[in-house]
Order: sequence, then C-alpha cells, then structure tokens
Amino acid sequence: QYLLARGLATALVGFTSTPANVYLGLDTRASLAEADTLVQVSGEPTTGGYARIAISTGGTGAAGQDFVSSQVTGAYRLTSKTCTFTHNTSGASWTGMLNMFLGTVSTGTSGLLLCSVALSTSRTLANTGESLATTIYVGLSE
Repeated sequence: QYLLARGLATALVGFTSTPANVYLGLDTRASLAEADTLVQVSGEPTTGGYARIAISTGGTGAAGQDFVSSQVTGAYRLTSKTCTFTHNTSGASWTGMLNMFLGTVSTGTSGLLLCSVALSTSRTLANTGESLATTIYVGLSE
C-alpha cells in the first residue's frame, strides 16, 4: 500500500517525489513491453480536442478522490476516477485506439511512462462527438 500511495518506488531515478498529477492517455501501440517509455507511445490522437486527462495524486485513497484504494483477494490497488475522452467533432476520427497509459506529463515524451494496459477491444471515436469512458487501476499482488 505504501508503494502505491507514494508513487511506486521513491528511491528510483525519476521517482524522487510523487507528481501532483498523473495523466491518462490513449494510443495505438500494437504490443506493450515492460521497457516502453513515453517515446514508444504511438498513434496518440492529435485532433478533435484530445488531451491526456489529469488524475490527482494528492488524495488519501478515500472515496470521492481521483484514486480510490481497495483490497481485493491477494492484492492492493488504486482505481482511478472515471475519465472520459470525447472527440469534439473537429479533425479526423481517432482510429484503432488499443491501449490506455499513465504518464507523468500532460503532453510530449519528456516524462515517465508509469504503466499501460490494453483496452478490451480496438476503439474508434468518430468525429461526431463520440466518447469513451475509462478507469484504470494500478495494483500490487502477492
């Protein structure tokens, strides 16, 4: 629980403090690798009002905060608030979204890629105002 609440491992390079926010994004990487960085994130939308969504790390994990802690069989986890990506109807559709990821910066590749997870199926958000509501959880298990 301490590791999750503090930003995974504070003594590791890049984890000397907990960022005020982490940012949830979408991308089209065909495969995910443990060694991936934000540089490997590909196909992140650039049109239609897309932006990574800020999730505050400033809470205590209580209900109503951006991350809520829980214990499930053999694991501890933090579950994010529901984050909704909505295409604002300008520009091309967001086609073939395969993953969501958490990073430490709101744009670009200068920060850290904290984790990635494949979506249950490829998603396209058409430029007709379609949206995708997501939550992500990060956990530790025995």
